[in-house]
Amino acid sequence: MDKTSLILEKNDNHSVISVLDSQKIKLQNNQLISTPCFINAKKIITDISFDFQSMSIEKLNSLIDEPKTILLIGLSKLLFIDEKLKQQLYQKNIAVEVMQTKHACHGFNILLSEMRPVGLLLL
Repeated sequence: MDKTSLILEKNDNHSVISVLDSQKIKLQNNQLISTPCFINAKKIITDISFDFQSMSIEKLNSLIDEPKTILLIGLSKLLFIDEKLKQQLYQKNIAVEVMQTKHACHGFNILLSEMRPVGLLLL
């Protein structure tokens, strides 16, 4: 799995991805975090124990704690999410989009700046 590095900084009480690099996530306090990880306005989770192929509704539910969340999944190469899983997420009011990491990060920044409930899963 290709690793991606991001630099996060606090901006109005939430994390914003400001730079893409390679291998780790760097926080404003210079703390380094490896991908895979999950980021939203309130938390950063680094102990992700699954990959794209083994994703399930139960595993994603353990990450997402806000109703009507938009989940962006960033991958090094574009893959398509299982249609059954996509339907399960929609039934829980979770919209999901899978895209390349840099596009997922860009979308995360935009949605977060609009104060929308968004989560970013980087695998």
